[in-house]
Amino acid sequence: MRRSVRHVALIASCVALLVLGVPLAVAIRWVVVDQERGELTRVALAASAHLDLASHLTDPLEVPASEPGTLVAVYGVRGNRAQGTGPAAADAVVRRATSGQVVDQVIGGDLVVAVPVSQQERVVAVVRAAAPRSTGWLRTGWLWAAQLLASAVALTLAAVVAQRRATRLARPLEELAQVSVRVSSGDFTAQADRAGIPELDQLAVTQNEMVRAVAAMVDRERRFATDASHQLRTPLTRLDLTLEAASETDGKRRDELIAQARSEVAGLVTTIQDVLALARSSSAAADQPQRSVTLGELAQDIDSTWHGTFAAAGRRLVIEMPADLTALTVPAGVAQQIVAILIDNALAHGSGTVTLRGSRRGGVLTVEVSDEGTTRLTAVEMFRRGVSQADTPGIGLALARELAESAQGRLVLAAGSPTTFAWMVFETPVSPPTAIDPTGAPHAW
Repeated sequence: MRRSVRHVALIASCVALLVLGVPLAVAIRWVVVDQERGELTRVALAASAHLDLASHLTDPLEVPASEPGTLVAVYGVRGNRAQGTGPAAADAVVRRATSGQVVDQVIGGDLVVAVPVSQQERVVAVVRAAAPRSTGWLRTGWLWAAQLLASAVALTLAAVVAQRRATRLARPLEELAQVSVRVSSGDFTAQADRAGIPELDQLAVTQNEMVRAVAAMVDRERRFATDASHQLRTPLTRLDLTLEAASETDGKRRDELIAQARSEVAGLVTTIQDVLALARSSSAAADQPQRSVTLGELAQDIDSTWHGTFAAAGRRLVIEMPADLTALTVPAGVAQQIVAILIDNALAHGSGTVTLRGSRRGGVLTVEVSDEGTTRLTAVEMFRRGVSQADTPGIGLALARELAESAQGRLVLAAGSPTTFAWMVFETPVSPPTAIDPTGAPHAW
């Protein structure tokens, strides 16, 4: 990049110097020749002013001071040299001057000027002045040397300016390239800085926006993979147990187990769809049409799904759903996912009996899941990704909170002992308040 900018600048400078320099050099030569011609004409006129025509050109010729090497001679109209230094006989320049005109011509290596001298409107003599052309070429050479020196200085300045501009143009592009390398290696925090050049600033802004979009997309994909694996682990285990039990029995019981397996497969499909929708957009559950389920249906589904699992673990699952709430509806996918996560969390990290309880107060429908254990985590740490009650990476509770907020609800830790989680569904959607994390980072409740 830098080399290209320098080359372009230097080529442009050279073209400009040639376009301007060649005509200037020609003009310098023309001016020098014109000055020589004028100088010889002045010398010849000065010599003619000192002629004593009355003495028939016999007095010595007084030639005014001129440059060394200038030859001055006086010729009669018949072509004979009367005084001065020059050819013995009049040459072509002198003969042409006898017609009354000032004549100049290059003869051999000399520039010759002939000036007629008139008396009573008659040419009575011709003054001839000559100087070697080498003198003019020497002056021209010095002027051309000065021109070349000025061109060299201009080209040097152009190279310096080109280097500075190339550096200023190349540095932002090099930084953009470095940012791109960091992004390609997985560092999505890399951001390009502004360079103060509108076009490059726009490129930096566009690249930063692209990196943020790619980072968001990769984060959604990672979250989807993590959340899906977490949510599918328990259902797949149940499905495996159901299929294993179906393979070991026959008759009506086998048909029941196969029907249960199909139901669990349908639940797996729903789980994947719900998690994928959440990964695509944090408000996907609110933006897309949601199927509903009554609390009564939800309670029955939870009981049939988890009864065998709790029995195998030697624990109890108690569902307390008041009759006046069983007809109320909640978003099916979100409700099933949240309650399943809370029950699975209580089964894995809690102790004793797990209770699913529903209540309604002041336009807020609350579904609580509690066990007889005690949590050592704070309300903020409980829902942070990567934190678990078993000192292992936690995902479920963070996912449950995201699902609750996507449906305009709220999931909180209602009590630490016994451990109780409350999912609140508002009849009138509200914006979740903001709690301050002890580390200083805001955390949505």
